[in-house]
Amino acid sequence: MASPPPSHKWLSPDQFLALGICLVSVAAIFVTVRVTIGLKKTGRLYADDCLSIIGVLAIAANIALNYEGVIVGSNLDLQNPLPQLRLLYQLGEADIFAFGSVTWLSKAPILLLLIRLFGVKIWLRIIAYVALVVSGLIVLGATSYSAALCDPKGLGGIDFSAQCALAGARGSIIVGFVGLILDLTIFVLPLPVIFRLNLPFNKKLGLAVVFMSGIFAIIASAAGVYFKFRALSGELVDQEASGTMTIVECSITLVAGCAPATYTFWSSVVVNTSLYARSRSMLTKLISTRTGSGESKASRSRNNSHEVYDGTYPTYIRMNTPRKQTSTNFHEIQLDQTTITRP
Repeated sequence: MASPPPSHKWLSPDQFLALGICLVSVAAIFVTVRVTIGLKKTGRLYADDCLSIIGVLAIAANIALNYEGVIVGSNLDLQNPLPQLRLLYQLGEADIFAFGSVTWLSKAPILLLLIRLFGVKIWLRIIAYVALVVSGLIVLGATSYSAALCDPKGLGGIDFSAQCALAGARGSIIVGFVGLILDLTIFVLPLPVIFRLNLPFNKKLGLAVVFMSGIFAIIASAAGVYFKFRALSGELVDQEASGTMTIVECSITLVAGCAPATYTFWSSVVVNTSLYARSRSMLTKLISTRTGSGESKASRSRNNSHEVYDGTYPTYIRMNTPRKQTSTNFHEIQLDQTTITRP
């Protein structure tokens, strides 16, 4: 990431731009759901919501800097390349800070959300704040080091390109490891609290599954670290793969951080729509047709006794009351936007 934005050995400029637009659009949709649910429930935005919005903008900036660098690098004037090379390295220097920022901004909202939900646990709050501050300082130091060695003022020096590429790869590895450690921390941190809540086991399990969606962020971070190590080779294709994986990793992390709000949106909005009801009815009829008359009779018997399966729960729990009297999931702990109290 520290060297000039990569050439198109890995992806063409248009392919890279299309992939970037797709990823940032998906992240923006989930963040929009998160913000909408937050405003609907509390009438305000919290720090984690605001950082999620900034994170989406940082990903978009990172994509734009990479793409512009590719365009500049593909149209160098071989007769007088110095002005364009200087611009190329200026873009690369800006991209270094964008890369570090987007990595931290994609993880910070989840830690702040954990503090807001489970902050009654002093140990959790301390760990989360320490992780935020220490990771931020490390990312700032690593990106500053890489940017200093890629300052285009030294463009005329010997082996400047190789020096910049090496410094950028080292800085990227440091930031990548920080991101991976943060993802692991985010994954593990809420589990002890969740399983000690005074809730039925099925609800504890459902709540844990919501937060364990961060496992996808861990996989993406691990893949990102792998490609960052490969970028030490100095090959442009490896540097481009590293940059691309950073965008993929940060987009997935932002989406994973929106999992609680997305679940609330699904359970309180989507399942109450007529489209959902029709789709579920059609699916039920299709399954009943294929599973035989015996199971169909059992299904009709359940319907006649007003026993329905409430789709708002992660495991389909049979309720003995009509759907209109059921409640959305996790009201007891108010997962969406409020702090959990001590059991």
